[in-house]
Amino acid sequence: MSIPEFKNDFKKISIIVPAYNKEHNLNDYLRILAEELEKLPYPYEVILINDGSQDNTLRKAIDYVANSRQKNFKIYSYPLNVGKGFALCYGFTKASGDPIVFFDADLDLHPRQIHLLIEYLIYHNADIVVGSRRHPDSQTNYPRARCLMSKAYQHLTRLLFGLNIRDTQLGLKIFRRRVLEKIIPKLTIKRWAFDIEVLVAARQNGFTKIIEAPVVLTHQKIGSTVGIEAVFNILRDTAAVFYRRYLRNHYQKKFLPYIYPSEAESLPAIKIK
Repeated sequence: MSIPEFKNDFKKISIIVPAYNKEHNLNDYLRILAEELEKLPYPYEVILINDGSQDNTLRKAIDYVANSRQKNFKIYSYPLNVGKGFALCYGFTKASGDPIVFFDADLDLHPRQIHLLIEYLIYHNADIVVGSRRHPDSQTNYPRARCLMSKAYQHLTRLLFGLNIRDTQLGLKIFRRRVLEKIIPKLTIKRWAFDIEVLVAARQNGFTKIIEAPVVLTHQKIGSTVGIEAVFNILRDTAAVFYRRYLRNHYQKKFLPYIYPSEAESLPAIKIK
């Protein structure tokens, strides 16, 4: 199985990259990402959303695009940090491709792994493919505490939502466009439990073919800590998803398309040319 066999299946692929305080490795990340995407047999676009960074993330992104003369990169920025979920949903409203990749802006995951997720998406005719640290073929170098927390959270989400997915939280996922068109107007979580809300909403709307793909993951120590407050926040937001799923049947209601994010009028994003 190789990508060139399927090169006529997609007219364009969109990669949405949320970035918050990523100045330390952003230039290397964007360079490597571009190198890998150039190997694809079809057009691509990268949509980078600067989610209110307080460091030089925006300047680093602008400089990279200017110096490399990248025509496939688009940068959007807004002044307040709203959250990864908000950034991804906002990025989707600017994306024109199908499929859509959500990819975190760090080098824990090498961008070459996008190729494998594309192969899985096509080979399995999947709605969604998620990169999984707990796939039997994955190779991971991660702190034991983080691994234990991930495993505990997976058991919790299986208990609450019946999701038979071993890793819901890794920042590498690929979607058929029709999935996001249907569910994004229904999403409410902007930060901590966004990944689980996406998967719950997708399944509630009939997109049940969710496949896990193996990854090679190397832990980057810089800017990668999970404290007690973060654990509390993700549990709180997970409880909110449970409430909307079971008590309000929120994810099966009909919504007007592309209303999300509701704060867009008060938080205008600026496209950087």
